[in-house]
Amino acid sequence: IMFGYKGFFLSYSQNYIDERFLDEANHNSLKGYNIGNFVISKEFKYREYSLTFDFHVNNAWSDTYYVKAFYPMPLRNYQIGVRINFNKNK
Repeated sequence: IMFGYKGFFLSYSQNYIDERFLDEANHNSLKGYNIGNFVISKEFKYREYSLTFDFHVNNAWSDTYYVKAFYPMPLRNYQIGVRINFNKNK
């Protein structure tokens, strides 16, 4: 889901990963999990350039999950990003 207004953007994504088996006999498995992520960003434009600042909230609900057995993934975490676009149109 994404909303935009006057250069501001807010998006939310929900990902579901189902149970995964760890062996060929399908006896051992990791349970499925849900991960929700938010991103808010603001774009600034100047002539043929644009600058976008992003703020991410990953695993917003702090769910405990495993991608690999016995290696827990991080709970809620944050990320900041900056993008510069050079759009020279001659």
